[in-house]
Amino acid sequence: MSLGIKASGQAKAADTVKGGVAPSVIRRLSLMGFLDSHPGLLGWFLAGPTFLLAVGIVFYPILYGLLVSFYDVHMLRAGVPKFAAMVQGLFGAKVEGLPKFLGLGNYLKVFTDRQLQRAIGASLILTSINVPLDLIFAMIVALVLNQDFPGRGIVRSVVILSWATPGVINAILWKLMLRSDGIVNGVLLGLHLIKEPVTWLFSTTWAFFWVIVANLWKGSPFSALILLAGMQTVPQELYEAAEIDGAGPWARFWNITLPHLRYPITLLVILGVIGGLTSFELLYILTGGGPANSTLVMAYYVFNHAIQWDNLGYSSALSFWLSGVVTIFGVLYWRLASRRDEE
Repeated sequence: MSLGIKASGQAKAADTVKGGVAPSVIRRLSLMGFLDSHPGLLGWFLAGPTFLLAVGIVFYPILYGLLVSFYDVHMLRAGVPKFAAMVQGLFGAKVEGLPKFLGLGNYLKVFTDRQLQRAIGASLILTSINVPLDLIFAMIVALVLNQDFPGRGIVRSVVILSWATPGVINAILWKLMLRSDGIVNGVLLGLHLIKEPVTWLFSTTWAFFWVIVANLWKGSPFSALILLAGMQTVPQELYEAAEIDGAGPWARFWNITLPHLRYPITLLVILGVIGGLTSFELLYILTGGGPANSTLVMAYYVFNHAIQWDNLGYSSALSFWLSGVVTIFGVLYWRLASRRDEE
């Protein structure tokens, strides 16, 4: 018993130093001091787990898709090729079960794909119509919400509902409303604007129109909030001085409000183009790319090649083409906007 007490006392004595501080505490303090004196290492220490997670979730799939784009991959025929096997195939190694190596064949096929050209045209039309209309409607809503009136908070909450609704649910609601027995036909029949129900989504003209309307319904509230936030940063003294000088509402908007919204508008244009070129879920549920491929846009065409037509290699190449176009546009537009500000 005495030996146990003596050993315990020796252990406690060994775990203390001058001043009564345990060595374990000193080690922790020295580690924090080392990291504090090396901020670069501290950053890697804190961001390391997140970086590894991003590599596994983001960068690995991108690299795998890039490798797939160099091969003639058909999942239903031969399954999904392994990453290591495709890397070996790039260097000329013959691996059993590896799909045919095409090099840049999938990328060059883009220039001769007539259906892809029609899909690009549909995407450009959708984007060129949707982006300006989105900015116009969002600007009107933001100007109204920027005024001081009773119930403004409630109105803001109602406006944001359509944006807060998940995209799939939003598309399903529009599809139900546009049925032959839906609310749209019911209202138009009640107003005697049409004589019989219209099958909106089976018309090559009306289907595209309603896709644009549904896009605006979903996206305009978000754009309005961005513009509203920009408006509330404008100093009120500028409006007061302009009003004293006799400037009307239009002059105040054109010379004060709009110049202060350059960056929000630039951001919304970039996001609108990206959204238009990559639009998928609304079209998938609402029209399925039809009728007669009239609403078949680029993102949906990529999906068809990957899932419907089992051509994973070509769809991967299309994805990288699309990503490159979107990235280049975003960079060029942002630089152009920045250059205008400098001038």
